[in-house]
Order: sequence, then structure tokens, then C-alpha cells
Amino acid sequence: MLKIENNKIKRKFQKNSVLFTLILVSLVLISYNVINNWHKKTIAKNSVLCNATARELLMISKENIEEFGKKSYFSMAELPPTQQDEMDIKLTKITEEILAEHIGLEGGFYFNGIDKFLGYAYPTSSPPIPVYGPPPRSYNIIREQCLKSIAQNSYLLELHGFDPAVFPLMTIPVRFQNKIVGTIWVRIHIERELPLIKLQNVVNIAAVILIISLLFVLWFTYQLRENIQSIRNELEKIHLNPNYRLQNREKLFREIVSSINLTLEKLESGNHQRRSLELKLLQREKMASIGRIVAGVAHEVRTPLAIIKTRIQIWQQLLKEQKLSGNKQELITEDAMELVVNETNRLSNLIKRLLIFSKPINKTMFNINLLDQIRETINILQIQKESSNIEFVINDNDDPYIEADPNSIQQVFINILANSMEAMPNGGKITINIKSVENDRLMIEFIDTGEGIPDHIFDRMFELFVTSKPSGVGLGLPISYEIIKAHNGEIFFENIDQGGVKCTILFPIKQQLV
Repeated sequence: MLKIENNKIKRKFQKNSVLFTLILVSLVLISYNVINNWHKKTIAKNSVLCNATARELLMISKENIEEFGKKSYFSMAELPPTQQDEMDIKLTKITEEILAEHIGLEGGFYFNGIDKFLGYAYPTSSPPIPVYGPPPRSYNIIREQCLKSIAQNSYLLELHGFDPAVFPLMTIPVRFQNKIVGTIWVRIHIERELPLIKLQNVVNIAAVILIISLLFVLWFTYQLRENIQSIRNELEKIHLNPNYRLQNREKLFREIVSSINLTLEKLESGNHQRRSLELKLLQREKMASIGRIVAGVAHEVRTPLAIIKTRIQIWQQLLKEQKLSGNKQELITEDAMELVVNETNRLSNLIKRLLIFSKPINKTMFNINLLDQIRETINILQIQKESSNIEFVINDNDDPYIEADPNSIQQVFINILANSMEAMPNGGKITINIKSVENDRLMIEFIDTGEGIPDHIFDRMFELFVTSKPSGVGLGLPISYEIIKAHNGEIFFENIDQGGVKCTILFPIKQQLV
């Protein structure tokens, strides 16, 4: 009993410790996020101020720069001290007037020809106010950015810092007669505004507390991880041996292990039932498929066999009558023989087309031009059907090549175009579009202006022996479907609202046949 109570107290303590740590971590993260946003806003606000002030200083000092330029101050290799003092006094006056509007702004001019800072001002500085240019620790930083701004011929706004100073610095090239003669620079110290510096001690203390809490949580999670890892190792054994079951454990993980073992038992039982049902369903589908094929073949074979049988019976009857009467006459006429031969050929063609389903394509692929295949198919059909009242329009891209079995692909095009032509006995138009699409594929669209596909066979058009034509066998589209599928392609049909059918075929440009 005491052991049970101790376990309860321990679990409660662990739960409260985790909860405390989560709350503390959340507070630290929220505080850090607030401070970080404050930090960014402070930098952005002062950067905008430096930018605007430097631009204003550039405009106000334009007349003085023109004056100095006309006096050839910028073309002298060595500017005498008198002229330097003149420039410094005039520019300092302008700089002080502009920078005095905002507390903390500091700036002036740098002229690269004489490598001097002139016109320096820091009007809002606490005494003593510097008067001889940037302080020594900032001198090289400001000079380097000024030279960089001159070299790039661009406005530069960069953030600099050295312990404890932090300041954004804006530099703008100064021109005289389209020649850069120096730069304007403006900066503002913002280290006193930055919350990260003000709250550094608070953040450090919070970090120490967080580290201690995390160490405690790590110790606790280590205990959990050992048990979880043990369960994981046993689960890996189940992958190798599905009949393996997890070993019993104590305390917290006992119910978990029991639930996993129970779930495994249910899964095993369910899988066994599923496999049994799948086998039965597969057998039924096979038998149903065989039945449909046998029924279709029997239906297609019955008619030509009946014609052949009837013709032979007529010949037998005529032969008997001839023997009885003694009169000799021609038994087999040319028309009768042609009828028997045609029906025999019909049976032979039916068998050949059915054999395509066992081997729809030749695995030896060639790089073929679809445009050439389509044009050749159109010529064949126009000759066979003697159709001159159907207009063909072909729109292709520059390179309609794919890897395919050319004979099989031509069979597909014959089936589709023949159906479209038969759907337009009074003439019409067939538009063929060939273009590249995503995933390295070519798309071919066949659009006719025929009567469309009847609704009662639309969803069954790829089934064997399904056809809307009185003289059709119903093998063309199923064969085309198998050929396209063997080429890792896709085929779709849709009726067009204005009349006609659009057939879309997608072929991969490169084949990956197994």
C-alpha cells in the first residue's frame, strides 16, 4: 500500500515538474519574442531617421558643394588649411542646424580626395561636445563605409557595433558635375534604447533557471526513453516475426504493452480474414471476366460459323440432288466461295486482335515522331475509306518525339481516327493537337465534329465487345487502352457540348519498361 502511495506521489511530482518547466519555457520564449520584436523596431525606426536626415543634409548642402567645386577645391591634390577651414566652418553650420532637430544624431562629410572628415557635428551630445570628427573607436568604421559607398556609387545603410556601442550608419555619395567627391554620413547611438541590453541580466537569470529545469526534465525523460526504446526494439522483432509479442512490464508501461499485444492479435485476425476475402473476390472476378470474354467471343464467332455452315450444307444438298438427277452443274460459285473466305478471314482477324491482349506491345522501343505516325495513319484511312469530305487539321509543337513501339502506336491512331471518321458519314472536321505538358509527357488531342458517344456505353467503352456500331466488333478501344497502358500512358474521352468527341492521350517521352 505504501509503495502504491509513493508511486502516486512520484507521478504527481513528475507531472507538476513537467508542467512547471513547460510554463517557464513558454514565458521565456514569449519574452524573448517580445524583446526581439522591440529590438527590430528600435533599429528600424532609427535607421529610417538616419536615412531621412542624410538625404536632407545632401539637399541643404548642395549650394555649398557647388561653391567649393567651382573654386576647384575638389581637384586640388593638397587642399590648403585655409580652404579646409572654410569648408569645415560652412558645412559644420549646416550639419548642426539639421542634426539638432533630433537627439542623438551625429554626422558630417568625408572627402576622399583629401581623406578628411569635415563639417562634423554632434549638437545634442552631453558636454564636452566633440568638434574634430568621429571618435577614434568609430573613425575607421565610418571611413570604410564612406569609401564603400563611393566605390559602389550607392546609398548604404548598415548596422555597426562594438561593446557597448550599437549604431545604424547612413552614407550617401556627394557629387559635383557628375563626379563623386565625397560622402555624407549620419549615425545615431541606440544602445541605450535596445531592450536586449537593458534586460540582459533578466534573460541570463531566466536562462539559468531554464537550464536547471531542463536538466531535471532530461533525467525524467531518460527513464521514459529507456522503456520506450525497449518497446521499440521488441516492435522491430515483430517486423521479422509477426507472431512475436511484447514482454510484460511494470507500472506505467504495463497497460501500454497489453494494449499493443491486444491490437496485434486483432490485426492478425483481421489480416487473415482480409486475405481470405481477397482470394475469394479475386477468384470471382477472374471467373466473371472469363465468362464475359467467352460470351463475347462466342457471340462474335457464332455468326461467321453459321454462315459457313449454312453454305456448306447448301453445297451438300446440291451435291445429293446432282447425284440423283445425274445432271452436272457448277456447285461452288465464285460469290459463294468469296463469302466463305470473307467469314473465315473475319474469324482469323478476331483471333489476331484478341491475341494483342496477351502481348500489347513490343518491348523494343524506338524514338518515333508522333506527327509522322499520325500523317501516315491519315493517309492509310483516307485510302481505305475513300473519304475526301473530312478535313484534318494538325497543330503540333517543334519536337513531338517519344520512345514507343511504332506498330502498336499506329494501331491506336487507326482505331481512334477510324471511329471519328465513321461518326461523320456526311463529312466533318478532325482537329489534332500535339503539345508538351508537365512531367516530361506529350499530349495528343483528337477532336471531331461527329455525333458523340452514346451515354449508355460511355462508361463501358473500354470493355471487350462493347460497341455502338452495327458492324463493329468492340475490340478497337479495349486494344488501344491496353497498348497505351503498356506505354505507361493515359487515355480519356469526353463528349463536347457543341457536338463531337475529344480523345486525349498522354505519353511519357522516355519509357521505363520493366
